[in-house]
Amino acid sequence: MRVFPRGTIAVVGNAPTETGLARGAEIDGHESIIRFNNFQLAGFEADYGTRTTHWASAFYPDIAPRSENFQRILCTTPMLDERFIYYHLDPANHSLPDYAGLVTAIQARNNVEIVPYEIIRKIGIRSAGLTVLAWIYFERGRTLNGVFLFGFSFFDKAKPHHYFQDIAPVVGENDHNGQEEKELFELMIKGKL
Repeated sequence: MRVFPRGTIAVVGNAPTETGLARGAEIDGHESIIRFNNFQLAGFEADYGTRTTHWASAFYPDIAPRSENFQRILCTTPMLDERFIYYHLDPANHSLPDYAGLVTAIQARNNVEIVPYEIIRKIGIRSAGLTVLAWIYFERGRTLNGVFLFGFSFFDKAKPHHYFQDIAPVVGENDHNGQEEKELFELMIKGKL
């Protein structure tokens, strides 16, 4: 089963690289639009658009639950405890079912996809953005044709990581290796990952 449609995909990271460029309409013009973790649209529509079809998240405790009706929800951490996923999919329900009920509840949502572990074996634990790019790359037969990136900076440690926050990251706060992620991305562009 395909997770990503065959049409164009806007993969919209949270880096402030689109700020002031008024590319929101361009982003919204793609068939599918993937956004990550705690993305925000209100106040940023001109630069980052208004549509979201896929929400990708690592579902760590600092990721806020969302109530939007996404076509697909992508979990970028395959070994995550299902209770975290359930909480993020149903924030109004604060009473978690027992484990068997939990698994049934997650499986009943046919729009939830968890990254195949084979991808993690190939790229290691990476940011949600790079994990989704690798997922698309392998699903599309080792190509990123039709995939358009917005809001990616490969974690410039001197700048804020998110367009919706003005604060620079704390040293040691982000464990993503921007240089390694950039190199993996370049291998994908060349079809050599």
